[in-house]
Amino acid sequence: MCFVQQAVVGSPATLHQLPPTEAGKRYVDFMGGADNVLRQAKESFDQGDYRWVAEVVNHVVFADASNVAAKPPSM
Repeated sequence: MCFVQQAVVGSPATLHQLPPTEAGKRYVDFMGGADNVLRQAKESFDQGDYRWVAEVVNHVVFADASNVAAKPPSM
């Protein structure tokens, strides 16, 4: 019997993550839908919390690539 043990670096939650599209759909649903996420993202943007806005809006984009409101004008 061969047993291989690997060290866990960081959080175990990152060992087997969902693909971005599936994760995006679940995050957006969990956060009350795309409209709610974008409304809250606008508030965070107005407060200067740009990194957080990029993170949460990224989930909206992966959940629904056709959501024009979630993308910057150049995309």
